[in-house]
Amino acid sequence: MAVINTSGSISAFLSNIYEAALLTAREASIMVPLVFSRGDTGMNQYVWAAYTGGTFGTVSEATDTASSSQAFTPSAAGSITPALYQATYTISDLRIASDPFNVAADAGRDLGQLYAVAIDTALVTLFATAANFTAGTLAGTVAITWAGLLKQASNLRVKFAPPPYNCVLAPRQWYDLSAGTPPTLFQSQKLMEQFGDFYQASWGGINFFVDANITQSIGVAGGTAYGALFSQQAAILDIRRAFRIAPQRDESIGGGVTELNASAVFNVGVYRPTFGVSIAGCSA
Repeated sequence: MAVINTSGSISAFLSNIYEAALLTAREASIMVPLVFSRGDTGMNQYVWAAYTGGTFGTVSEATDTASSSQAFTPSAAGSITPALYQATYTISDLRIASDPFNVAADAGRDLGQLYAVAIDTALVTLFATAANFTAGTLAGTVAITWAGLLKQASNLRVKFAPPPYNCVLAPRQWYDLSAGTPPTLFQSQKLMEQFGDFYQASWGGINFFVDANITQSIGVAGGTAYGALFSQQAAILDIRRAFRIAPQRDESIGGGVTELNASAVFNVGVYRPTFGVSIAGCSA
């Protein structure tokens, strides 16, 4: 049965005056600008292909290259199936009239945060499967080093992954990396303005970000956390229907309620696995 948020749920607090309402603390969406994005409509599966290229070599002056034409044939390389995401808050008219806060606006803002977290979490969850990113692996307890990351960036270069390279780490992973003697880091004003405090620094052609939506075990030696070093096309975000909130009235319940129905249609996937490196492990 749906939960109806009534005035009774806050009646014990009405004798007090509140200055501000705090929403549940959540991380923002960091990953969206860092991955390949596309948009379409409908629920059809999206399948992408990869070409098998030929070779470019020397020929004699009399060679008829038409007789040795090479194949240029696409083959399926991956697919993604959109999924419907939804969340609903139902708020009674009496709750809205009695609440010391602008509960409808707060609920709408919270639904927007839920959407942002859902996308970001879906993308960083791709990091937890090493097979998703095949250019290399950096794993072990406190094994994340500056030299190790530079080596993995060279693996991306060998795979012809186009820069810039972005490294997204769990907070404890960033601590493990920066606890050592860091090289001379620099700040990108553009990335600072775009990502705020989630952007940490840049070095060696790598931009570093911290994302708390990455699951990490704190207080456990060798705690599990999975970050990644990747080029933009390593992962894909396919948004079929953008986030929206559709209010709906129902006068048959308790003098009237408003449903705030938030929904979006999207999914994520690995786009070019050779354009990413898995980074596993963190300290206690």
